[in-house]
Amino acid sequence: MKVFFFAYKAMYPKLFNGRCGLKSVKLTVSGGGNSINLCMHNTIENTSIKFGGNNNVLTLGTGVKLRNLNIVFEGDDNSIVIGAETYIGSNCEFAVTEGSRLLIGENCLIAHSCIFRTTDSHKIYVLGGDKPINPVENIVIGKRCWIGLQSIILKGSHLPDECIVGARSVVTRNTKADSYSIVAGQPAKIIKKDVKWA
Repeated sequence: MKVFFFAYKAMYPKLFNGRCGLKSVKLTVSGGGNSINLCMHNTIENTSIKFGGNNNVLTLGTGVKLRNLNIVFEGDDNSIVIGAETYIGSNCEFAVTEGSRLLIGENCLIAHSCIFRTTDSHKIYVLGGDKPINPVENIVIGKRCWIGLQSIILKGSHLPDECIVGARSVVTRNTKADSYSIVAGQPAKIIKKDVKWA
């Protein structure tokens, strides 16, 4: 396993200690070829990262802040990329599996207790069939999105840049969001257009 922040700390202790904060990070690894890529000004506190497979990658852009986050990689070749200056509130959960991707753009704000899952966790089959009808799907969140507290972002969800998700919403692949819009509800749908958050 390549954990690049350990290499940075060994090679550049003054730069690392002054620019990147790690506190109470629990790392669980079963498998090989997994890696964590950090940039300067990252803050990771009270966070659990579990690699349950091979060749999984977690990448954080400059200035990303994670607190009390639970990150789970199941299976091989999964990736999570969090764009620069994105803030993720406490008690969130990210889960990726079976070669899927979770991509979050730059300058996003994710409130506390949100869940992002590229999987349903259990396969569903038509009676007599052998092919699951609920395969994993990637999640893509654009730049400068605001995800309200306790929202659930399910597999196949795609949110464009400058989108707002109302609190406790459930975003699915069928949520047809526009840039500069608010989506809300269970399942989420557009409730207002031509808005911008500050």
